[in-house]
Amino acid sequence: MPAPRTVLLTGAAGGLGTLMRELLPAYGYELRLMDLRPIEGEPEAIVADLADLGAVREAVRGVDAIIHLAGISLEAPFEEILGANIVGTHHLYEAAREEGVRRVVFASSNHAVGFTPAPGATTPSSPSRPRTARTPSTACPRPSARTSPSSTGTSTAWRPSRCASAPASRNRPASGCCRCG
Repeated sequence: MPAPRTVLLTGAAGGLGTLMRELLPAYGYELRLMDLRPIEGEPEAIVADLADLGAVREAVRGVDAIIHLAGISLEAPFEEILGANIVGTHHLYEAAREEGVRRVVFASSNHAVGFTPAPGATTPSSPSRPRTARTPSTACPRPSARTSPSSTGTSTAWRPSRCASAPASRNRPASGCCRCG
């Protein structure tokens, strides 16, 4: 049996992260879990913010690949999105480049294309701010912070490209869009 491949899973406490935690070990992956909040039953999980470059570098060190699911996937004030989705993703890709990690799977959100209010629909409010149910709008001309890695400003890790797979090279991890390949 080949040696397990170590994968850093960011956003490991989230819905998709929880599913990946359950499924990937059966395929021979050893997981290193990371999230902003503790993960019940996972005492070895790294509890850190992607905005903390030192913590991100330490989490990335020694992994074979990264599955990046962390970030704010719903609408939020720009200041929150800036730290979590832009600065955090930049730190993750810079750490991957510096540590020689050649594979990164970046999962965006269907919220990346922009939204228009759904007539009469609402969702439960969070304690800090109310949220209105939204429906995708293809008319939004502005890319969101979760649209593509190129919108994160990580030009050293990515070629500017919205949805094209980019081959790995010495200075750039391989990447691809989860929605279209």
